[in-house]
Amino acid sequence: MTRFVILQCVLVEMRAEARLKAIAGEFSNGTIKLLLSRPFKRWKILLSKYLSVLLFALVGLVTLFVASFLVGGMFYGFSGVSQPFLAYTDGAVHEVNMLWHIFTTYGYGCVSLLMMVTFAFAISTVTRNNSLAVGISLFLMFTGSMIVNLLKDYSWVKYILFANTDLTQYINGTPMVAGMTMTFSLIVLAVYFVVFNATSWFVFSKRDVAG
Repeated sequence: MTRFVILQCVLVEMRAEARLKAIAGEFSNGTIKLLLSRPFKRWKILLSKYLSVLLFALVGLVTLFVASFLVGGMFYGFSGVSQPFLAYTDGAVHEVNMLWHIFTTYGYGCVSLLMMVTFAFAISTVTRNNSLAVGISLFLMFTGSMIVNLLKDYSWVKYILFANTDLTQYINGTPMVAGMTMTFSLIVLAVYFVVFNATSWFVFSKRDVAG
């Protein structure tokens, strides 16, 4: 179940980052000047675009969830919803309500989705290059966990973004780096979230896009 949810989040991230291509393309094509000529502050324009990408990603994830639930129920039945899920945490096995486990897993997946979309949005805003924005974000999305696994013997690796985006590691009780906790990962993600958005706002507010 956890791997399936992660796969769905990856698919939604890819679709959301394809949406970012259109946003970054406004800089390349010069159409952003049409927006800036209107009587709106730049931060409002940037926020509206950011929220549109997040909404697009959320709708995509909900659509995948509903479709997979219905298709899975048609082929395998819905009786599994009433069965408990066995979760391994803190060295012990616990019974968890299946619906609660599903919604919790999707909730953790939304955190990863939020961070990756925010990261890609920041790249598109700073570089104004659609190919670079999509390429870097997709590359790091697929290779981030592998890089963390290669460097997990170093204590500083736990501060890397991709060591903390997959919060489902705490469901399984096996964090990628020893000593990491849910609270630690949330704090690290919050710092990255602020940095990404602050960078996007600063660059978009100060840069001359008339050229």
